[in-house]
Amino acid sequence: MTISTVAFGLGPIGCRICSRLLERPNDVEVVAAVERDPAKVGRTLAEIVASARGDQVVIGTDAPHAPAGGGVAIQATSSSLEVAVPQAMHLARLGWNVLSTTEELAFPESLDHELTVELDRVARHEGVTVLAAGVNPGYIMDVLPLALTALCTRVDEISVRRVVDTNQRREQLQRKAGVGMRREEFERLAAAGQIGHVGLRQSVTLIAGRLGWALTGVEVSLEPVIAESDVTTPLGPVASGSVLGQHQLAVGRTADREAIRLELTMAAGYPPIDEVFIAGEPPVHQRIEGGLNGDIGTEAVIANLVRPVFEARPGLLTMADLVAVACDTR
Repeated sequence: MTISTVAFGLGPIGCRICSRLLERPNDVEVVAAVERDPAKVGRTLAEIVASARGDQVVIGTDAPHAPAGGGVAIQATSSSLEVAVPQAMHLARLGWNVLSTTEELAFPESLDHELTVELDRVARHEGVTVLAAGVNPGYIMDVLPLALTALCTRVDEISVRRVVDTNQRREQLQRKAGVGMRREEFERLAAAGQIGHVGLRQSVTLIAGRLGWALTGVEVSLEPVIAESDVTTPLGPVASGSVLGQHQLAVGRTADREAIRLELTMAAGYPPIDEVFIAGEPPVHQRIEGGLNGDIGTEAVIANLVRPVFEARPGLLTMADLVAVACDTR
């Protein structure tokens, strides 16, 4: 069965996902595209994503009603729950299942319970599924360690370390990591919540929820990575003493221990790696040399979730609902 999809948001990540879906004409059909950028509205999807397909899809400013058999809207518009939820509700009322890249929607109960309940109510009423996913949050620092716990009879603690070389990533992420900033500017933006990766808190609470751990708190910290010498980056030269990137830490605590520790470094020229450590019986150490590219990974994860979301039960779900097996800690 071919699943109808609509591309809702055609920024860098939205275009990558859309391009991937256009390569799968046997099981996915992109029937519409929506974008707020006036420079893209009225053009064909093929033009925007540089694809041989999509020349019949003209980019508009709103999504059509889903076909009678339903379909999946790929929402790639914002990291913010407040922006994404009204859009997701609108798409749900048009009959679309919603597959979102919004980081704060990956485990939304951790931010706004009332907004979450209303989105879940709308989705159930319309008989559609809403799910947020991606590489991080949505896979590397939460779903992957959860899947690895299926090898354990007991899990005591989970620690994940992810290092990203921003030189290998899109310009938007390099700037979000603070590459090239002065330390003072980074610290000012960090204090105002205007810089840094979104999603570590969601990953911590997603892991804890799936394992049945009652957290007493989640602490998130953000610090700049400072260049020790002059460095050349795709954004230009970074002088010694300026910011090469960021180091972010999220810790989830239970009443008796530090149960979850997620450490993310995104900096220019740092050797990428992904590691998962599980303390338990038996202990598990998973190391991915060279790390996983977040841009490629996000397009792959979202494209591979189209059918599972189409077939899932109605309501607001998280990736923890789709993890087939994990350690039973009850």
